[in-house]
Amino acid sequence: MNHSNNEMGMARAMGSQLLLQVSQQLLGDLSYYGISDSENIWISWHESEGEGNWAKYLDGEIENYAYITILDENMNAIGQGSMDFILEEEWDLFLVYWDALYFIHPEFDGKTRAGIPDHIWNQIPENFQAKYKSKKIKKRKISTKKVQRI
Repeated sequence: MNHSNNEMGMARAMGSQLLLQVSQQLLGDLSYYGISDSENIWISWHESEGEGNWAKYLDGEIENYAYITILDENMNAIGQGSMDFILEEEWDLFLVYWDALYFIHPEFDGKTRAGIPDHIWNQIPENFQAKYKSKKIKKRKISTKKVQRI
Protein backbone atom coordinates (compact mmCIF):
# COMPACT_ATOMS: atom_id res chain seq x y z
CA MET A 1 0.00 0.00 0.00
CA ASN A 2 1.38 3.41 -0.94
CA HIS A 3 0.93 5.80 1.96
CA SER A 4 1.63 8.90 -0.09
CA ASN A 5 -0.96 11.46 -0.98
CA ASN A 6 -1.42 12.14 -4.71
CA GLU A 7 -0.69 15.83 -4.26
CA MET A 8 3.07 15.76 -4.45
CA GLY A 9 4.28 19.30 -3.88
CA MET A 10 8.02 19.58 -4.40
CA ALA A 11 8.45 15.80 -4.00
CA ARG A 12 7.28 15.18 -7.59
CA ALA A 13 10.99 14.91 -8.55
CA MET A 14 11.10 11.56 -6.76
CA GLY A 15 10.19 8.68 -9.02
CA SER A 16 7.69 6.07 -7.85
CA GLN A 17 10.39 3.65 -6.56
CA LEU A 18 12.20 6.35 -4.61
CA LEU A 19 8.98 7.82 -3.23
CA LEU A 20 7.84 4.40 -2.03
CA GLN A 21 11.15 3.73 -0.28
CA VAL A 22 11.25 7.20 1.33
CA SER A 23 7.63 6.94 2.49
CA GLN A 24 8.16 3.44 3.93
CA GLN A 25 11.23 4.55 5.88
CA LEU A 26 9.52 7.69 7.24
CA LEU A 27 6.40 5.74 8.25
CA GLY A 28 8.54 3.06 9.92
CA ASP A 29 10.53 5.75 11.72
CA LEU A 30 7.31 7.00 13.36
CA SER A 31 7.45 4.01 15.72
CA TYR A 32 10.28 5.78 17.56
CA TYR A 33 7.97 8.74 18.22
CA GLY A 34 4.91 7.00 19.64
CA ILE A 35 3.06 5.74 16.54
CA SER A 36 3.44 1.98 16.74
CA ASP A 37 1.01 1.13 13.92
CA SER A 38 1.50 3.22 10.79
CA GLU A 39 -0.89 1.11 8.68
CA ASN A 40 -3.52 3.88 8.67
CA ILE A 41 -1.09 6.79 8.63
CA TRP A 42 -0.37 8.69 5.43
CA ILE A 43 2.20 11.18 4.28
CA SER A 44 1.17 14.24 2.30
CA TRP A 45 3.86 15.95 0.25
CA HIS A 46 1.47 18.72 -0.87
CA GLU A 47 3.14 21.51 1.12
CA SER A 48 6.64 20.02 1.08
CA GLU A 49 9.62 22.11 0.10
CA GLY A 50 13.13 20.99 -0.70
CA GLU A 51 15.85 22.53 1.43
CA GLY A 52 18.95 22.05 -0.68
CA ASN A 53 20.68 18.79 0.21
CA TRP A 54 19.83 16.63 -2.79
CA ALA A 55 20.99 13.57 -4.69
CA LYS A 56 19.95 11.34 -7.56
CA TYR A 57 18.90 7.89 -6.45
CA LEU A 58 16.87 5.04 -7.95
CA ASP A 59 14.38 6.61 -10.38
CA GLY A 60 14.43 10.23 -9.22
CA GLU A 61 15.93 12.95 -7.08
CA ILE A 62 15.69 13.28 -3.32
CA GLU A 63 16.08 16.36 -1.15
CA ASN A 64 15.85 17.01 2.56
CA TYR A 65 12.20 18.07 2.52
CA ALA A 66 10.40 20.27 5.03
CA TYR A 67 6.66 20.72 5.63
CA ILE A 68 5.78 17.04 5.24
CA THR A 69 2.31 16.50 6.72
CA ILE A 70 1.33 13.34 8.58
CA LEU A 71 -2.32 12.36 8.18
CA ASP A 72 -4.51 9.94 10.13
CA GLU A 73 -6.96 7.45 8.61
CA ASN A 74 -9.54 10.25 8.15
CA MET A 75 -6.96 12.38 6.30
CA ASN A 76 -6.76 14.82 9.21
CA ALA A 77 -3.35 16.34 9.89
CA ILE A 78 -1.85 14.97 13.10
CA GLY A 79 1.66 16.29 12.64
CA GLN A 80 4.26 17.83 10.40
CA GLY A 81 7.97 17.39 9.99
CA SER A 82 11.10 17.63 7.95
CA MET A 83 13.28 14.78 6.76
CA ASP A 84 16.90 14.21 5.91
CA PHE A 85 18.73 11.29 4.41
CA ILE A 86 22.05 9.47 4.23
CA LEU A 87 23.09 8.07 0.88
CA GLU A 88 26.19 6.00 0.21
CA GLU A 89 25.04 4.38 -3.01
CA GLU A 90 28.22 2.38 -3.65
CA TRP A 91 27.66 0.64 -0.31
CA ASP A 92 23.88 0.30 -0.80
CA LEU A 93 23.25 2.52 2.21
CA PHE A 94 20.13 4.68 2.06
CA LEU A 95 18.61 5.89 5.32
CA VAL A 96 15.76 8.38 5.59
CA TYR A 97 14.80 9.87 8.96
CA TRP A 98 12.76 12.64 10.54
CA ASP A 99 15.01 15.64 11.19
CA ALA A 100 12.20 17.43 13.04
CA LEU A 101 8.74 16.17 13.90
CA TYR A 102 5.86 17.98 15.58
CA PHE A 103 2.52 16.45 16.56
CA ILE A 104 -0.81 18.04 17.35
CA HIS A 105 -1.60 15.36 19.93
CA PRO A 106 0.56 15.16 23.08
CA GLU A 107 0.49 11.34 23.19
CA PHE A 108 3.12 11.31 20.42
CA ASP A 109 6.67 12.28 21.28
CA GLY A 110 7.86 14.38 18.35
CA LYS A 111 11.45 15.40 17.65
CA THR A 112 12.53 18.97 18.22
CA ARG A 113 16.31 18.56 18.06
CA ALA A 114 17.64 18.31 14.53
CA GLY A 115 20.16 15.67 13.64
CA ILE A 116 20.63 11.95 13.27
CA PRO A 117 18.86 10.13 16.12
CA ASP A 118 20.50 7.16 17.87
CA HIS A 119 18.30 4.53 16.17
CA ILE A 120 19.48 5.75 12.74
CA TRP A 121 23.07 6.32 13.90
CA ASN A 122 23.27 2.66 14.92
CA GLN A 123 22.47 1.64 11.31
CA ILE A 124 25.41 3.61 9.87
CA PRO A 125 28.47 1.40 9.38
CA GLU A 126 31.44 2.48 11.50
CA ASN A 127 33.51 3.37 8.44
CA PHE A 128 30.98 6.14 7.61
CA GLN A 129 30.24 7.44 11.11
CA ALA A 130 33.09 9.97 11.06
CA LYS A 131 31.64 11.48 7.87
CA TYR A 132 28.24 12.03 9.53
CA LYS A 133 29.38 12.81 13.08
CA SER A 134 28.58 16.53 12.75
CA LYS A 135 24.95 15.65 11.91
CA LYS A 136 24.41 13.39 14.93
CA ILE A 137 22.10 14.71 17.63
CA LYS A 138 24.21 16.17 20.39
CA LYS A 139 23.44 14.95 23.87
CA ARG A 140 22.24 17.66 26.19
CA LYS A 141 24.67 18.44 28.94
CA ILE A 142 23.01 18.37 32.31
CA SER A 143 24.19 21.16 34.50
CA THR A 144 25.50 20.12 37.87
CA LYS A 145 25.26 23.63 39.25
CA LYS A 146 22.91 24.00 42.16
CA VAL A 147 20.14 26.49 41.71
CA GLN A 148 20.12 29.08 44.45
CA ARG A 149 16.63 29.70 45.76
CA ILE A 150 15.64 33.17 46.80
